[in-house]
Amino acid sequence: MKKLVMKFKDAAGDTKSMTITDVKDGLTQANAEALMDVLIAKDVFAWGPESLSLKEAASIVETTETELFDIEA
Repeated sequence: MKKLVMKFKDAAGDTKSMTITDVKDGLTQANAEALMDVLIAKDVFAWGPESLSLKEAASIVETTETELFDIEA
């Protein structure tokens, strides 16, 4: 599974992270930055009293799950 992990700075200078799961293949830096710009401009998310104010970083994280067993109830 691929996840997009975005890191922002809020108005107080604290780092905040946001993760989006099931990211499509081919996501580019420009796509991620455009999304982050929209989230900041629209003030969509605020943690506590501070709004997101700056982009800090973005990365794609890939994880692999290996099922060892599955007990069905």
